[in-house]
Amino acid sequence: GTIGAGWWDVECHGDTPPWQEMQQRHPVFYAKWRQDPLRRRFPGGESYMDVIQRLEGVLVEVEMSTRPVLLVSHISVLQLFVAYFKGVP
Repeated sequence: GTIGAGWWDVECHGDTPPWQEMQQRHPVFYAKWRQDPLRRRFPGGESYMDVIQRLEGVLVEVEMSTRPVLLVSHISVLQLFVAYFKGVP
């Protein structure tokens, strides 16, 4: 599964999901997601916590590296790495 698999992959462009449009199109899911955005699974996909757990091994390797590291991935994965290294919850 992937975060964002759904209508916004096809209809929306940009670096961040269209939260306002999600609220309008899927108000029930949006309300549940707002209660726990880290653990709420996206329809047909995974939660941010699922991604974090899946990437834990890579994260450890990056942290242990003594040389510069280049990460190439999907935007959601890169956003999680940036948030982690900036200390943003």
